[in-house]
Amino acid sequence: MLAEGLSTDTDVVQEYLAGVLAGSSDEDDTGTSIVGQIGRLSSLQLRLHYVIYRAVHNVDRTSSDVFDLRDPGTLARQRGLFIPAGEVSESLEFDTLEPDAASRISSALDALARERLIATAMSMTASINMDGTPGYGFDSPMNLARRVGRRPPGPGLAVRPSGPGIELFLWGCGSRDKDISAIRKLTRAMMTTDPPIRSCQDIQLLSVLPLSQ
Repeated sequence: MLAEGLSTDTDVVQEYLAGVLAGSSDEDDTGTSIVGQIGRLSSLQLRLHYVIYRAVHNVDRTSSDVFDLRDPGTLARQRGLFIPAGEVSESLEFDTLEPDAASRISSALDALARERLIATAMSMTASINMDGTPGYGFDSPMNLARRVGRRPPGPGLAVRPSGPGIELFLWGCGSRDKDISAIRKLTRAMMTTDPPIRSCQDIQLLSVLPLSQ
């Protein structure tokens, strides 16, 4: 099954499958289920997943607050991110003027949510939005405020990470250690793709943004 997956010609899918191969062991066949999950995601969805979790890693690496990443509620609250629309579009190699760019990114987010690769309002403890409103989005500041309970400075991506999302990122990076906290041990080389995917620089924690009214 893994060999069949590696025959794909989509760069980011190849990167993830190669990571699964590098991070697998003879004693554990968990990688087989991960390959199945990768197979359910499109190249855009996987690329967005990579962009999100590299941003999570970068923010966590430079943050002074240390907490247990294994706590899903704390993880979602403390590492929820806002990334401006232009940065997300560049990382995904989208022209921001494309009429369907926003809808395609929103659709990709929905796919990640279905796979539990990002946190949703219904899956978060002590969340502001417990009414079933998705706790993520790629939208205007007004619409994002309703979704995540915070007012971003402009249009963009608001998203909160999940444990399964980090685990898939670890697999994709070829990490042998699949504990959630191992994202803090990833090196730049492990997160490098070929061709390179542009890293987002203007990242803000949702927790520091003003509360929505």
